[in-house]
Amino acid sequence: MPPQIPIFNPKFDTDEFQNNLQRHYREIIKNNPVFMNNEGVVFVTRFEDCFKLLGGKQFKRNAPQGIGLVSKPDRETSLMEQTVSRWMLLMDQPRHDVVRKAFTLPFMPKAVEALEPFIIKRSQELLRKISLQGEVELLKSFSYQLPVMVIAEILGVPPDDMDLFYQWSAKLTAAIDSFTHEGMQTGTEVIT
Repeated sequence: MPPQIPIFNPKFDTDEFQNNLQRHYREIIKNNPVFMNNEGVVFVTRFEDCFKLLGGKQFKRNAPQGIGLVSKPDRETSLMEQTVSRWMLLMDQPRHDVVRKAFTLPFMPKAVEALEPFIIKRSQELLRKISLQGEVELLKSFSYQLPVMVIAEILGVPPDDMDLFYQWSAKLTAAIDSFTHEGMQTGTEVIT
């Protein structure tokens, strides 16, 4: 008989959790390395476990038909869950390799190297803003913004649309990070 997975419900979407991410993550990894929330989502938090899980052929990324990321079989899967379930990250073989191959060109060494001046320039701009603010939250002011800028550049998002792209990215991230059915619903306006 497989071991029971303990139920644990971190409040990922609260300000208190978001403002103390590192402390909360350390506590979760130490005290609840594998757990399930009330929505039935199983979390695996340690690197070694994730490596085995994601690399093992016996495990699947994609939920069985009719079950969303956070929806139980008796609840309708939200549009957001349906969309996210088609993302490359959640695809199983062989479809994952086919889709991944289509996206390799922008991430080839020469393409990434060509982005270096853009990344340096944007990093300097963000750091200049931070230096004028005094006390800052580095994750929000730098670590989250820079990857969004780089992805927008790769996708060819016009500079005039960057604020909108950033807002969409933040809403999608918040929806997915909530790991609740209700939280996932908040991302629906971005994808429609």
